[in-house]
Amino acid sequence: MDKMLTVYSLAESELVHELIAGFQTMYPGVEIRYETGEAGLSAFEQADALTARLMAGNGPDVLIMDGLPANTYQNRGFLADLSPALASVREELQQNILSAYETDGGSFMLPVRYSVPVAVVKKQNAEVVGSLNKLMRYSGLQRGGVCAWGYSRKDFVELVYYNYTPEFILPDGSADEQDIRRESIELGNFLIWTKWLLENEKVKAGNQEHTYFTEGENTIGLFREEVELMFMPLSRMGQLRFYNPCVLAAGYGNIRYGATSLQLMDGIFFPEGLLGINAQSENRELAEQFVKAAFSFEMQSEYTAETGFQTNGRALTEAFLAQQEENQRMLESGGTKDTVRHMTEQRGTVERMFGAITSVKRPQTVNPAILEVLQEEAQDYFDGEEYLWDCVAAILERVQ
Repeated sequence: MDKMLTVYSLAESELVHELIAGFQTMYPGVEIRYETGEAGLSAFEQADALTARLMAGNGPDVLIMDGLPANTYQNRGFLADLSPALASVREELQQNILSAYETDGGSFMLPVRYSVPVAVVKKQNAEVVGSLNKLMRYSGLQRGGVCAWGYSRKDFVELVYYNYTPEFILPDGSADEQDIRRESIELGNFLIWTKWLLENEKVKAGNQEHTYFTEGENTIGLFREEVELMFMPLSRMGQLRFYNPCVLAAGYGNIRYGATSLQLMDGIFFPEGLLGINAQSENRELAEQFVKAAFSFEMQSEYTAETGFQTNGRALTEAFLAQQEENQRMLESGGTKDTVRHMTEQRGTVERMFGAITSVKRPQTVNPAILEVLQEEAQDYFDGEEYLWDCVAAILERVQ
């Protein structure tokens, strides 16, 4: 092999392995070297090490920026414009996702996949998920009812962080004193309202992790009559399948469709496989080929991992139509009249879910390193052992 391309991600990823395998199928003469963050370092330290490499001009060719300060890299000129690489596939891409990353200077990053956070809530209470403050007030009036069963404090902070992410000043050189004061107030409010939610919900400390994502894989809650409020990320096409109402009724009692509302969380989506090209790469043409392949219909159709929806709109639509065909086969073999009727009624919910997936416009890049700092530093404040502003100062000091 006389060509080599370096691909970097903060942590090893099934998605990246799939992209590399697909690219090497298309271009067998290219060797791919896959690099990840250095073992034993925190996420912040790994990002700092990568930044130093980029500044020195010896960074990897292709960057998968999940968990990395992508906006800082763009502002510092570390990223190349992806427009030439995307030109041939541009018309197939979902324009709502593409436009979210377009600037006057071009498109410097784009996610291969994405997930969509939603809230399932009784229609008469749909407005309560509009902000963390409203959610906190609703929880107080209900004396609980927001937190799903089995959540630990760490889990619940993760759920709140993903759906109501506070802004942070990161070290890109653009923050002034007024910015820092504003962000300190926002972080303080986030901590106050999260603490009240934890108390209202009687959430205790514990060791469970990522319950939000585990619970979100189960879409049955959309069809449960007794659901008052549930947060879940839409992250795979299988969530749009029909559920047999006989199975649901056996576990949850009567099913009543149309009683709940599927609410987008301010139109945000979570990018997955956020691709960029090192502006100083000596293999720019090859890196552009990698990006072009990653967003092609062929690659996005064949990718088999469970999480994330395709940014290629043609591939996404075909996957949805295939799911609808499966739903139709299930409908036709439904059995009793009541079963068929219930499945027919599910069509409206499935269509709402697909509408939510294809209408989001605001990317929310969740930084796992910041989440970890929040979870660690806020413990004493949540336990009443530290003042709020001392906690805010400690968090900001660690993330600067």
